Amino acid sequence: MGVISFDGRWLAFARNVAPADPGAAINGQWKGFENEDYHKFHAWDIHVVSIDGELSTQSIRVGHGYWPSWGEDSGVVEKTLYFSNYEEGAVYAAKINDAVNKVGVPYLHAKVAAWTAGGPVITSIVGTGAPKTLSSLDITFTSYRGAVYVLKSSRNLVDWRIVQEVDGQEQSTTVTIDNPVLVKQGGVFYTVSLKKNAE
Repeated sequence: MGVISFDGRWLAFARNVAPADPGAAINGQWKGFENEDYHKFHAWDIHVVSIDGELSTQSIRVGHGYWPSWGEDSGVVEKTLYFSNYEEGAVYAAKINDAVNKVGVPYLHAKVAAWTAGGPVITSIVGTGAPKTLSSLDITFTSYRGAVYVLKSSRNLVDWRIVQEVDGQEQSTTVTIDNPVLVKQGGVFYTVSLKKNAE
């Protein structure tokens, strides 16, 4: 799960920090994760690496999280990288500076309202069409057959609107949004919540 900045200079990716072998921990850095399942969200960190050939190719740890996403400013020297933190139900951000090859300290960008760890999780968002003119958007999330879910969208992580209610399928459900509304400034965030448990 890697994403390239708009200017093609950086690759951001999530990296599992749970070593398969307890002896692989370096200076105790990953102690506490030795026997963890790598699928668990708390065992992932965000890293960036320069891919333009001018800077070191050693990856730099940004912070704890998963699902990185570049901000609209990722074509300039100081760019913003956003990433999720499952345990806190939050989105964090960090500044990445090309000029000095430096990653800033991550800061809380937004808290997702009414977050419950263990609920449905969006696992992929795939667009069809050309950039900025998508014809459809497929959003896939974890689910149970017979449960009812509500997909919502927001531009600011505060004001949410219902996109669609959907019956869950076994293990995962995909919702297709035709002609999604794209915005010039900022991003569009999606969340899914359980409306009714499977009987």
